[in-house]
Amino acid sequence: MKRIQSKLKNRKPRVVILATPGTMLTSVATGMDVFSTAGVMWNRITRVPDAPVFDVQLVSSDGRPVPCNGVPSLGVHGAMTDVKDVDLIIITALVGQNHDRQQLLQIVQWLREKHESGSALASFCTGAFLLAATGLLDGKNATTHWGQARKLQQMYPRVKVTPHRLLTDDGTLFTSGGSHGAMNLCLHLVERFASREIAVQSAKVMVRDFELKSQSPFATFLRDRDHSDNEIALAQDYLECAYHQSFQTDHLAERVGLGRRTFERRFRTATGASLREYIQHLRIEAAKRILESENHSVEQIAEAVGYTDPATFSKLFTRCCGVAPSAYRRKFASF
Repeated sequence: MKRIQSKLKNRKPRVVILATPGTMLTSVATGMDVFSTAGVMWNRITRVPDAPVFDVQLVSSDGRPVPCNGVPSLGVHGAMTDVKDVDLIIITALVGQNHDRQQLLQIVQWLREKHESGSALASFCTGAFLLAATGLLDGKNATTHWGQARKLQQMYPRVKVTPHRLLTDDGTLFTSGGSHGAMNLCLHLVERFASREIAVQSAKVMVRDFELKSQSPFATFLRDRDHSDNEIALAQDYLECAYHQSFQTDHLAERVGLGRRTFERRFRTATGASLREYIQHLRIEAAKRILESENHSVEQIAEAVGYTDPATFSKLFTRCCGVAPSAYRRKFASF
């Protein structure tokens, strides 16, 4: 992986962390910790002089302290508009819904201008919504927290949302999903803006596997009930109890008083998935719950959730979760 050389010459890369309104404390702390300790903590552990790699600043849109996930006010170094030359801007997670629209528009415009002047932009988690609002992600891959991926795709259909990915790298645009993704993106950016050696050192200090690339093992299938289609809601209620059974689409459509073609069309519109995909996800979620809490064999679990062929079940599970059933059990089981 090539180090980003643009504008760096022989100076430290300048990193600005933009604390978004009401952001999460971990979203701010992750970036501050990784970039401010690169070349410091490792050096202290190995008993060599400190050699900070980055110049790091924390800013808000207006320079005022930011309410932060229960913390009344998180102090910052200044306002985003005070920032002059910067190599990398990190957008922290955007939390909540009742934000000042004008403030968000100002942030989006500032991000666009900074990117045009040569700054790379990165987002943690739901910070991707602000990055997508700039239009810079149109036609490009992006990720966010798995629980917000569908919303991001709906709001910005030109973005290629890839919810299974832990991070994306488009050269000067980066996104990540969840708090684990934020840490891994930071380490990835240390490698891009400094070196592989410094990134590995930082990963060792943080005790972090920064080669993890997928958030699929952590994702949960979200049953979309945010619709007003009563017949489809009835079908969903039935499927919650009968997902493990074998039945025909015609029978389910008849059960809720619809013709097959009408049912299939309305089901996809309401849930965002075909009936087959929906049932598959319900079965995989049920299997995950068993793997997390019970010590049954893969064959027993496959049968319990509706699959007669354990090999087919294992293949589907691995495709959906990014890991095989046995690996998932090792990661999440309590025994």
